[in-house]
Amino acid sequence: MPFKKSAFKNSTEQNGVHYAVRVSEDQIEYYDGEKWSPFVIKGISLSESLPNKEQLSSDELEEKMSAWLDQISKMNVNTIRIPSIQSPALYNAVYEFNKNNQNPIYIIHDIPIDEEFIDGEYKQTSEELTKHLQTNIKNTIDVIHGRKMMWNKEIFSSKWYANDVSPYVLGYVIGNSWDPTLVKIMNKKDQEHSTYTGSYVTADSLNGFEYIMAEALDYTIQYETEKYNQQRLVSFLNTTELDPIVHSAQSSVFRNTELNIEKIKVTNDLYTGIFASYQASPNDTDFLNVNSENSLPSELEGSFEGYLQQLKSIHQKPIVITSIGLSTSRAMSKEDEVSHYSRGGMTEEEQGKYLTELLDDIYQNQYAGAIVYHWQDEWERSRTWNTRHIKNIENTENWLDVQSSEQHFGILQFVPSDEQAVKVDGVTTDWKEEDLLYDNENGQLYAKYDSSYLYLMLQKDNFHFTKDHLRIAIDVNPSMGTVNYEGYNGMFDMNADFVARIQGKNDSDIQVHSRYNIFDFRYKYYSNLVDKMTTIPAENTDIFDPIYLLTRNVFQNDGTMEKVPPKYMETGTLVFGNSDYHSTEYNSLADFYVKDGVIEIRIPWLLMNVIDPIGGTALGDFYKDGINAKAAIDQIGVQVVAESDGQITKVTSPSYIRLKNMDIHYQERTKKSYEVLQAYFEKVGDS
Repeated sequence: MPFKKSAFKNSTEQNGVHYAVRVSEDQIEYYDGEKWSPFVIKGISLSESLPNKEQLSSDELEEKMSAWLDQISKMNVNTIRIPSIQSPALYNAVYEFNKNNQNPIYIIHDIPIDEEFIDGEYKQTSEELTKHLQTNIKNTIDVIHGRKMMWNKEIFSSKWYANDVSPYVLGYVIGNSWDPTLVKIMNKKDQEHSTYTGSYVTADSLNGFEYIMAEALDYTIQYETEKYNQQRLVSFLNTTELDPIVHSAQSSVFRNTELNIEKIKVTNDLYTGIFASYQASPNDTDFLNVNSENSLPSELEGSFEGYLQQLKSIHQKPIVITSIGLSTSRAMSKEDEVSHYSRGGMTEEEQGKYLTELLDDIYQNQYAGAIVYHWQDEWERSRTWNTRHIKNIENTENWLDVQSSEQHFGILQFVPSDEQAVKVDGVTTDWKEEDLLYDNENGQLYAKYDSSYLYLMLQKDNFHFTKDHLRIAIDVNPSMGTVNYEGYNGMFDMNADFVARIQGKNDSDIQVHSRYNIFDFRYKYYSNLVDKMTTIPAENTDIFDPIYLLTRNVFQNDGTMEKVPPKYMETGTLVFGNSDYHSTEYNSLADFYVKDGVIEIRIPWLLMNVIDPIGGTALGDFYKDGINAKAAIDQIGVQVVAESDGQITKVTSPSYIRLKNMDIHYQERTKKSYEVLQAYFEKVGDS
């Protein structure tokens, strides 16, 4: 292959080494061929993550990546963050998009350690981590220079990277969002290497993990300098859990696990420089919202802006927040007690509005840039801490769990095609004759489902929304549930595991049979985290409970030596609203809608203890068979009962919807946050 001394369109050089980006005090500068100018990073992270990704050919995937780059560019973004080596389709799309573009999209490329390499017991030595990192460093640099073939021995296939996108790569970020436990273990294993002297970086007073990072930075610069005669910016990823700030509320167990890039100095042979890279959002950790030992104005205590100011005060190097995001999931996994930046539970409009507030804090405090996480919703990111124990985390890229915050950080989402979509909006055109479950003089009941929800639609004449109350019994697990409900013997004609109560805009919810309440089992009976429960609910109890979800584990505030109690939300509360994203009344968090005798409701699978709708698996009787109890299901029963002036009317008989293999066709739409960010980024200073 022909060797190119410089792939930069515009660059300068020293001693034969070409570069076009550099550090200048606490900012980043880019060279346009004539002069150096400040470059403010306005970014978003992008991967090739897709539902049913294997169904796309390489040409189709490249076409999709090209379309996404066009949308991203029109959002006034100038940089994408690539989280790891992707398929050639993404790099080909970047190459074609940029080659004749006056406003190219630049790249910050992560170089992480493969997740499967880091086992849960952290048995690796520092030498093994370093060797693995160096392999990924070489592969990544060769990929962006268009000189790599990646061979997969397991499936006997290869990927050929032939397009050189290096002219648009600003720099590399080494490492992962490290578990503090791993850092602590590595520090304990390696207490000998406190000083590093390399060709391009030096450092002293290092802990063991900082030494690994210093060595990786030096190796990255050395490899690209010697092979390609080029240099770029380098950094390693840091987080709020590992930053050099003393957080008084953080557990003292991890007080000595800091990563401080300020310890690393550059030699005269590095012409570009080092920047600090942080994954930082106000909802990342529980302790961040608690007062720290650092002195701040009272109005900034516990706030994200206060944290940014603390971080800025201890850094001389430019800082880029390379990952900041907000989730539009239905449920939340962390609640921000200071502001409105909870992890999940926000509408699309709120996602855009609150993201611009956070970005404002970053740019106004003279950070070198920020990268929003993420361009598209990532279905495979199913390991949300407060839901993963009640779901099957395999096969997740084929269904979207609306309860999981980690799957909804995107600005673009995948929704069923118009022919298959159900909008909860009181309009019945979404429903077809084959969806009809029950029809008599009391009303008509329809049901259908997709990979996220079970949808129900009831047409009932003379239904008075504020006066009449509906009780919709749902039978998921054939071996669970009861026909009784809160003192009404025989209210239902089938065993109900859940009861959806439609009783006005602000007081509707879904309840779970007490025996099938996984929250009580895990946190009151199995672990006693929330409360202590010693009596197992009877199999035929008529008690139905609110549905809760843990949003904060108990932890100790080491500043006050007090235990901070756990928090939980009532996730069974049903939100009244219109889910038609074409409507001016659109509410992305809407659960049900009532209009002119039409009642529509959508119920998330996980809210009904269905842990894998693709495989037809629900939770079993965990009190009898243990915490991992599962049950195979092939149908779901539904019965509607009305209550008006104390009178009970069985609107329908038990009706069953069969669960068959899903053949869902998806289309893309940008969330309401897209336009908000588009307008915001247009105003942020560019290069």
